[in-house]
Amino acid sequence: MQWLYDDTFEGFLSTVFEVYRNKDEAAIFSGSADAQLGLQEERRVITNAGHVKRVQRKLETIDSDLPRRLYYAWLSRETDIEQAIMAYIRLCIEQDMDVCDQRYRDTVRTVLNAARKVGTDVYHYQKFVRFVRAGREVYVADIEPDYDVLELLSGLFEDRLDGFNFIIRDIKRRKCLVWDQRQHWISYDPQLLQPVPNQGDYEVLWQTYFKHIAIPERINPKLQTLHVPKRYRKHMTEFSQE
Repeated sequence: MQWLYDDTFEGFLSTVFEVYRNKDEAAIFSGSADAQLGLQEERRVITNAGHVKRVQRKLETIDSDLPRRLYYAWLSRETDIEQAIMAYIRLCIEQDMDVCDQRYRDTVRTVLNAARKVGTDVYHYQKFVRFVRAGREVYVADIEPDYDVLELLSGLFEDRLDGFNFIIRDIKRRKCLVWDQRQHWISYDPQLLQPVPNQGDYEVLWQTYFKHIAIPERINPKLQTLHVPKRYRKHMTEFSQE
């Protein structure tokens, strides 16, 4: 059976519920964006909040960190990652334990590697996101992450930019994380992806700080690249003059 869902993690968990209810041992998952219709029997799943909660509770009874780990793996959006996650879930339920120490299994290794890569991307962008002022109380930052980590950045910057509104724009996926000091949401509004008016002050502050803390005689480009890989520098204010 090919199971079609709405390309959200909640939709995926709803599909996991249906797969178990229908005892489908050979389930194939397709988000709406990548569904290959007509290949075999298909069933479309409507996201169901109650089913999502039931699956999450079951996973949490196995290990409290399991839902987060599987969410990170899903965000990698790697080919057939849903099938790997489904197999991982089956192993956990069969053994009534998190099978994260069974890396000799291809399925376990695939899921853990995907989750690790997403976590690494989140860790780097927590350090390397740079905001520019786009209005009196609005700051904007652009990123191009390897994985779909935008929403995972929300909590940290809500605390860091307390009292300000901000937008973090994933240029690669053409979507934005918006925070208005009360709540955050994901927006696909193309207007939010327009070039930011050049306010200048915030950028100059970062460039001046970066310039003055550097000791020319001790600049080590290789070490700098180790700590700040070049692929992250495109949207980092202190490197904008490179």
